[in-house]
Amino acid sequence: MSSVIGNIIFGIREFVFQTFRGFPVIILGSILAFSVFQANFNLMLVWIGLFLLTPIVVFGINQIVATLLSNPLNASTNTFWKIFQNDTCRMFGPAGGTSPMLVFPSYWTSIMSFLFFYLFMNAYNIYSMPDQPKSPQESNDRRKTQTMIAMILLTIAAVITFVFRYALTGCETMPGMIMGVLTGSLLGYGWYSFLAACGVGRLDDVFGIKNRILPMQVHSEQAPNMCVPVDQKDD
Repeated sequence: MSSVIGNIIFGIREFVFQTFRGFPVIILGSILAFSVFQANFNLMLVWIGLFLLTPIVVFGINQIVATLLSNPLNASTNTFWKIFQNDTCRMFGPAGGTSPMLVFPSYWTSIMSFLFFYLFMNAYNIYSMPDQPKSPQESNDRRKTQTMIAMILLTIAAVITFVFRYALTGCETMPGMIMGVLTGSLLGYGWYSFLAACGVGRLDDVFGIKNRILPMQVHSEQAPNMCVPVDQKDD
């Protein structure tokens, strides 16, 4: 009986670890599927930042580190900027292997940091929007409550994710994780700010809240001009 329970626990552990190993890939695939099937251009822009922008920047930083440190992968022991792969370190491809890999920063931490910080900035931007003059106060309060809850949950999820990644997988070094969080967060902030500036506050919102809020010009006291047909009668 104890062996059966042990096998079940081991199977659950392996399932969690293997799922966690490819979590960024699962996130990327899910965002791409939702953006395509729902024709959500905002999600597609987030996917571009996750799939193209972040890996390119992380690759460039790692190449700079490798150049400055004269090929640090030749060292025989773990250092601040590299780890030896195990069955949970690769996001995709065959598990296992003993070859070292640079993690200053790692792709995993940078991608997840980008996602968490982008969503946090999205929620914070909506929370800090001024109240709509002619909207019920209940609607303004509901918007702020929902986005505040979103920011709290995102912070908790990010802390749990990175603690789990560092403490249980052995796929990160502390300097590498700090570098990954900084890199992903800065990229998420920069990409969000870029989309907010180019899209007049519409392309950056993945929650779909801004698109349901009328522009401030609509609430202006000046009545709109309209052209209406006028019947003319011959005298």
